[in-house]
Amino acid sequence: MSKAILECRKLRKLYRGEGGNTLALDSFSASFPSTGLVAVTGKSGCGKSTLLCLLSLMEKPTSGKVYFLGKDVSKFKRKEKMRFLREDSAFVFQHYGLFEDKSVLDNVMIPLRMTGEGEKKGRERALFMLDYLHLEDKENQIVSTLSGGEKQRVALARALVKSPKVLFCDEPTGALDEKNGVAVMEMISSMSKTRLVIMVSHNEKLVSKYADRTIVMEDGKIKEDKVNRKVPEAYEDKKLHVFSSRWATLFFKGYLLSDFKRNFLTFLSGSFGSVGILLSIAYMHGNGPALKKESQRSLEYLSAQISKKEVVSTGNSPLSLTRTIKPKLEEAEEYLSLFSSISIEEDLSYFLPNHAQYSLGENQFNDASFLPIFDITLEEYGSSFLREGERIEEETINVCYVNDLYASTHPDIIGKKIELALTIPFEVLTLHEEVNLYYSFEVKGVMEEFSFLNVPKIYYSYPMLKQELRSIALAKLSEAFKREISVYDCIDLGLGGCNAEDYQVYFHDPSEIDKAYSLMEKGGEFTLTSSCYMSYSSLSTLSKAFEVCLWLLFGICLAGVIAITAMSFLSLYFKRRKEIALQFSLGAKNSEVIGLFTLESILVSVLYFALAFIVYPFVAKGFNQLLGMNFGINSALTLPEQLSIFGLSVPFFVIVAVAALVLAILSSALPIGLSLRKGLRTELRDE
Repeated sequence: MSKAILECRKLRKLYRGEGGNTLALDSFSASFPSTGLVAVTGKSGCGKSTLLCLLSLMEKPTSGKVYFLGKDVSKFKRKEKMRFLREDSAFVFQHYGLFEDKSVLDNVMIPLRMTGEGEKKGRERALFMLDYLHLEDKENQIVSTLSGGEKQRVALARALVKSPKVLFCDEPTGALDEKNGVAVMEMISSMSKTRLVIMVSHNEKLVSKYADRTIVMEDGKIKEDKVNRKVPEAYEDKKLHVFSSRWATLFFKGYLLSDFKRNFLTFLSGSFGSVGILLSIAYMHGNGPALKKESQRSLEYLSAQISKKEVVSTGNSPLSLTRTIKPKLEEAEEYLSLFSSISIEEDLSYFLPNHAQYSLGENQFNDASFLPIFDITLEEYGSSFLREGERIEEETINVCYVNDLYASTHPDIIGKKIELALTIPFEVLTLHEEVNLYYSFEVKGVMEEFSFLNVPKIYYSYPMLKQELRSIALAKLSEAFKREISVYDCIDLGLGGCNAEDYQVYFHDPSEIDKAYSLMEKGGEFTLTSSCYMSYSSLSTLSKAFEVCLWLLFGICLAGVIAITAMSFLSLYFKRRKEIALQFSLGAKNSEVIGLFTLESILVSVLYFALAFIVYPFVAKGFNQLLGMNFGINSALTLPEQLSIFGLSVPFFVIVAVAALVLAILSSALPIGLSLRKGLRTELRDE
């Protein structure tokens, strides 16, 4: 017998299943020469196909060793195993094991591409092999259109084109008629003159005619091992080729085209999910600053009221009551001492009530709030949101501004006069008087204000109202004091008359409002309040509740995108699993096969994230307009330009691109990688 090229010692293979364990191979030992046709026969289930899979490295034995050229294959390094699969061995399957949607020439050239063979030389070798097997006119024909005999010859051509040392054949004639079976056996017999051929077969007639050695198996063991004829030794080592992954491009292009509908649906679904992710991020990033900015859009923003809480005892009762009183001026000044630029003023709304009846032309109205501002010239604050009209240059009593909500019910209001005639009862000490007041305000401008919880407003000058009250003398009080006493003098002297429970506070530095809001939120004995803060606080609470919903949306969209991509490519894997197993049998690496899916997944993922970025501005604009109409926030959805990661500022687009790549790799490679743990033989047999 010739020198052994392949040897196995005490091979044992145990399959574990739900119905119990099955011993397929039991202490099988044999050696095989470098040439000749060795036929392995026996009844179904005797272990002959299992032996072929263990010798060809498609499966690992439960115990025992396989040696190739004297080396234990279990100790093969990655390149040694690749060389064995890509160059030293080839496998011919009973059902051909061809890539049905590829041409005959492409099928035959795949092993050459894997070994880095040049395209021109590889094509010449493949065409020579096709000519040798009488397939010269079939090179461009798609494999699925061939007959059974032609397919088996293509499988032989693919196996022989790389000149393997060992050829494994699993029932090569099992799917053929007698004529084609004989033709294939003639070819296999001819091939065995220069290499080892190990063939599993049930056809005793063909085995007895062509086999140089016959191994009969029974219950996983050798029943009979007989040599029919001696064969010459013919073994010559080859130089290791440079391995190439160029073969994968053939499949990658085909996958993209053949699975266009699935890729398109994945792309479309991923785009929707990605837009949802971007919208969630944009709102959570932009809403806080936008809400803070928009809530400042009011002439009331720089004004507040300060009052004091006083606990009132109820005698012997354990209960106590709290009432709001006007603090002393010194107390208010001390409480607000952390502010550098403020004015603490008397509340004069008694003399110009918030809701007073007024005349506009010939009509009477009571639909607006009259509110004081400290700077009617808008030099300190407010000129930026003057929508219509003009900013006046100096303080005057007879001008006012209205907000856009008021202007919406009173069109063409600029230049018109708002007039009030009021009779205010005034009581100081024991003296009772009535003060007749007349105000005439010319509307100079319309302010575009934050609309949430807003009402129609008319803004007038607080300093000018104070000056007006200084000019109005009280007859009875002046007579009692023997000097002229004005309305404001009474208030200034602490004689009462305005019935206010708080002081009016005006901030002259907008940057200090954050500190004021902190005091409003904190509360305590002294209470600082403002309508702007109430609107901001209410909408902020509503916004935080909405953010919780958006976190849920973000999670659903992210999980959805991952699930859609993973399920899409996992289903694609199950669709191609047999084809993938064939690639492995030809020597493909895990990374190359996973790379086919990963590249496809990356391409689809990058495309749907790119589309999401293209669509996002239009969707965000619509949402911003909707929020602007309903809540007055016009730019709540804003994507961050940069994010800080480990102290480094990274552009948001880069983060999204990296996230898309990671998502694509994980969602495609991870489930497929887990599936690849299944045995190669099982995948090949799985339909």
